[in-house]
Amino acid sequence: MYRRETVLRSTLIGWSLAVAICLLWTPAFSQTIIDEWNTVKVPPAPELKSVKIDPKGTAL
Repeated sequence: MYRRETVLRSTLIGWSLAVAICLLWTPAFSQTIIDEWNTVKVPPAPELKSVKIDPKGTAL
């Protein structure tokens, strides 16, 4: 029974450390929107097309 408790405790400590490292490590590499503002690629403007309105089928 002692061996089983040791294994469970070691596993719990290992997973706890892994989760803590992942949570603390992630913000170190993230940037804010202000830092990325100049690198954003704007999509091209949509093409303008002429529109024909049918007075019988269009309600304005």
